[in-house]
Amino acid sequence: MYSKIVSYLSIEILLLLGLIASCIFIVRKKLKVSLKFFFFGVLGFLISQIIHLPPMYVLPGKNILNQLLQNSILYYALAVGLWAGLCEEIIRFTMVKLKYPSITRNQAVTFGLGWASLEIIMVLGIVVSTLVSLPFIYNTNAEILLNKDFSEADVKLIMNQVEVFKAQLQNVTIWVALSAVAERLFAVILHTAFSLLAYLAVSRKNLLYILLAIAAHTVINSSAILLMRHGILITEAAIMLFAIIAYWFIMVVENKPAGGRLEV
Repeated sequence: MYSKIVSYLSIEILLLLGLIASCIFIVRKKLKVSLKFFFFGVLGFLISQIIHLPPMYVLPGKNILNQLLQNSILYYALAVGLWAGLCEEIIRFTMVKLKYPSITRNQAVTFGLGWASLEIIMVLGIVVSTLVSLPFIYNTNAEILLNKDFSEADVKLIMNQVEVFKAQLQNVTIWVALSAVAERLFAVILHTAFSLLAYLAVSRKNLLYILLAIAAHTVINSSAILLMRHGILITEAAIMLFAIIAYWFIMVVENKPAGGRLEV
């Protein structure tokens, strides 16, 4: 089992690296845009997470989410989805506005690819840290810890955590690894579409586009949380459906100035 988990995680790491490389390839070879807009998107996602994450994991934000979870999974999903949508889409809009009118449609797409790439890197970090920790997890036992002068209470706590981690690793399969990569691919498409909505909101001077982005972001995140209890495949299928719609939007939206219309 150990060797299989190592293989699955290694495949996931290679595919995630390939996804990042593909984003950069599209920017340089297909869109022919400077990477500064790519890194501008990286910065945008970083800022959004600095604003987005702390209130969810520190008091009183954590208490509020816990209360919502106890009352209703629907309320919890909507709260988490809406908070993510507000933080990310308002920051995205603000950063695009800072670059307008020098930013073009292709540069807005590049901005979205950079935004999504940092999210991939964060996931990549989790997978790499899991892979690196495997030798410790599978080679650790109570006798070794006691020989290293750990107290019995500490050894019991550590071994309980090790067993929990081992139980979680039993769920790692090649399909889980591939679905995680597929989810990142869908996220790339979605973040690109959201970045184009921010661009349209600025270029056409119409805040309805950014409100649409916030609403769509909320629906997608909330749906993912609600569907998780039905399994990974159903959740990923729903996200894929949203990504297909987003891809269609990316393909049909044109580069129109303020006052223009979305044409298909």
